[in-house]
Amino acid sequence: MLTGGRQAAARAMGIFRRDGRRSENVIDSVLSGQDLDTRERALAVNIFYGTIQNFIYIDRIISEFATKSTSAIQPPVMDILRTGIYQILFLQKVPDSAAVNEAVKMCRGKYSYAKGFVNALLRRVSREKDSLPVFGDTTAERLHYRYSVPLWLSERLCSEVGESFAEGFFRSCNDVCPVTVQANTLKRESVSILESSGDFTRHSFLKNCYFSRGHMSVDALPGYSDGMFYVQDAAAKMSVMAASPKPGDFVIDVCSAPGGKSFAAAIMMENRGKIYSFDISENKIKKITGGAERLGISIISAAACDGRTFLPEYENRADIVLTDVPCSGFGVMRKKPEIRFKSDDETAGLPEIQLAILSNAARYVKPGGILLYSTCTVLSRENAGVTGEFLRLNPDFSMEEFTLPGVGSCAGDVTLWPQIHGTDGFYICRLRKKPVK
Repeated sequence: MLTGGRQAAARAMGIFRRDGRRSENVIDSVLSGQDLDTRERALAVNIFYGTIQNFIYIDRIISEFATKSTSAIQPPVMDILRTGIYQILFLQKVPDSAAVNEAVKMCRGKYSYAKGFVNALLRRVSREKDSLPVFGDTTAERLHYRYSVPLWLSERLCSEVGESFAEGFFRSCNDVCPVTVQANTLKRESVSILESSGDFTRHSFLKNCYFSRGHMSVDALPGYSDGMFYVQDAAAKMSVMAASPKPGDFVIDVCSAPGGKSFAAAIMMENRGKIYSFDISENKIKKITGGAERLGISIISAAACDGRTFLPEYENRADIVLTDVPCSGFGVMRKKPEIRFKSDDETAGLPEIQLAILSNAARYVKPGGILLYSTCTVLSRENAGVTGEFLRLNPDFSMEEFTLPGVGSCAGDVTLWPQIHGTDGFYICRLRKKPVK
């Protein structure tokens, strides 16, 4: 039985390490049904996410200070060490003595033999935390360790955007990130409910957008069950704004799960027109359908379909086609820290898939219509690399300028960065199909 936030965090680390499940699902499953007060729950969430965000750095510290090879340390003991070191190095309000003592207590029973080892290592980290070595010989290596990102990603971004800019991005990926929601303005009272609730704060530049305070299940937030809002980052909402759907439009969303962009389009269209939302699995489609019903949206029809599969009945029909393609996801590492463990090989084949989806989706756009391409990554090979190749192969499309709040005028495409715009890392490209002469 768990007795506190630290134990919950260590247990969650073990599940995450063994099963490779999404971090959000892991911590929610551990905390559900546990009799922990608000403070202990918040501590568990902080330690769990923070430890994953700093995983590579923390393990490098353990390797540096341990009296034996880390491969010889049992995995549950490593989890205790990791969560303890995170508290010592990153949680200023937690006394080092509390972090050490609680870690030692967690070694009781099956791991009692490790008490002395854990105590000694954590106390040494506490003593030397202001003079820890800087790991890495190159800037890319230093950023790899300091911000716990893959070395290949650090090297690539340092090359693409510069070392200083890359560091700013990586630093932002370790920031605490609140849940972002969009008001459902189809319900007139939605904005007033969110404005008056103590659970939300208004977004700085995006209208009808709010941040939730603290960590809680989304469906427990006031107004959720009544369809007053839906979860969506400002960047994703802005991608739909770039497409500018209006009442009466015919819209196709080819990679729509979990449905946020379809919902945003429907609300901007005042629930007038038609939206066809497709995604690859029936389970995802059920989420879209359920979300639309909760929000009171009636113009969405959802069905399972691979984005690369052509549906001839929609050829040249859509005013707008949204393609938020599957991607590496490195723009959302601050929300999904497990993404930082992806290898170069895992993501290298994505541009081919993305181009195939974009090329297929283009067939649905009517002459003069809009094709909107977006990703939640910051890698150029998945962004400008894909749209550039698409334009080379499809001369009947061209980039078109658009304007976004908080950003201004965009000459056809834009990359949003968390350290600049306060949003997820996100790429947006607006493409116009040439009208028939």
